[in-house]
Amino acid sequence: MPDGLKLPHFIVLNHLVRLGDGARPVDLARAFQVTKGTITHTLGRLLTPGFIRLEDDAMDRRVKRVYLTEAGRQQHERCIAALVPAFQPMKQALDPADFAAALPFLQALRGYLDQAREETWRHDRSG
Repeated sequence: MPDGLKLPHFIVLNHLVRLGDGARPVDLARAFQVTKGTITHTLGRLLTPGFIRLEDDAMDRRVKRVYLTEAGRQQHERCIAALVPAFQPMKQALDPADFAAALPFLQALRGYLDQAREETWRHDRSG
């Protein structure tokens, strides 16, 4: 990863690019199945170089929301570019048509797993 970024930092940037801004730290912790302390540390490492910003929630000032900055978007793009060479051998070894055929299934699988994780979390909290 560029600039000494670690995988957990990239994963947070990627999550924010993919799903959008405004997640609460507790939502991120749940999504990554880590403790609040772990996500707080990870967010702190992204705050220092200005890749994210935290803002008070408009409805509850005790709650923070996480937003990707332009510097964070650019860092995400640098990370993606840095990963391209690692995937070249796989790209050359496998048929692009197979990737295209698998993509709808993989997207559905990701959606199912995201939803199942949320339902499990809600169930665990209510029970």
